[in-house]
Amino acid sequence: MLYKAAAEGRSELARILLDNGRIDLRDPSHLGIKSLNIALWQYQEETAIMIADKYRKEGLKIEKGLKALLMAARFGLPDLVESLMKAGTFHS
Repeated sequence: MLYKAAAEGRSELARILLDNGRIDLRDPSHLGIKSLNIALWQYQEETAIMIADKYRKEGLKIEKGLKALLMAARFGLPDLVESLMKAGTFHS
């Protein structure tokens, strides 16, 4: 559901899902990093930041997030780069 919200540009739905939808980013079925990447490709910086912040709040590292970090830097999105760095983005 999170992936679909990100893919369709529905940042408000993504916010609701992240805040109240019991999204567990440790569960691969929620497609956390894929949702972050699709939000980035859709130029939805706000949604991507929300997802990165959710990882950080849950104390999780963003595995395989180096691509998202590099794209955010390339697209000139300093707020997203900062959120990804705070969330502990790394490549595994």
